[in-house]
Amino acid sequence: MFGIADADDVRKYDSSINKLENDQKDIMRIVQGQISILKSTIINFNDSVTSFDENKKLFDANMKEGETKLNEKIIEISNEDRKINILSFISLIENTIFELDMFIKFIDLYKSYPCLWQIKSKEYHDRQLRETAYKVLVEKLKESESEETKDIVVKKINNLRSSVRKEKNKYESSLKSGA
Repeated sequence: MFGIADADDVRKYDSSINKLENDQKDIMRIVQGQISILKSTIINFNDSVTSFDENKKLFDANMKEGETKLNEKIIEISNEDRKINILSFISLIENTIFELDMFIKFIDLYKSYPCLWQIKSKEYHDRQLRETAYKVLVEKLKESESEETKDIVVKKINNLRSSVRKEKNKYESSLKSGA
């Protein structure tokens, strides 16, 4: 290595230097290609992030709109349920009023036949008259309840009389006690 280089050494060094320069150019081309690929990847990534952000905003807006519409439907259904409940309640009240009206008419009809309840009356002991009165009462109850018989009418009358007697005794007892 020390001393004077001969022609072979010069060719060898020139060849090595040329090879190094060519290798350096190849490396620079590869690095520039990699840089270009990396720039392209970064640009695509940034575009994807931007697109993702825009899609997320659109998705969030659509979800909010969907939530609003869902809440509106829930309120609408709730209002419909309230209407149905109110209509059911009205129907129940109407049925109760109808039943009370029938009950009052039944009691009035019962009162119009003293042969069924006035023990000291001569009519009370007339079986034919009592049977006729029971038939009328059965027919009246059949207007609201289809399966009525004389036995059922008699039981209803006895239940009614027992209830009235019980309430009357409670009332009289409260008067005596001062309550």
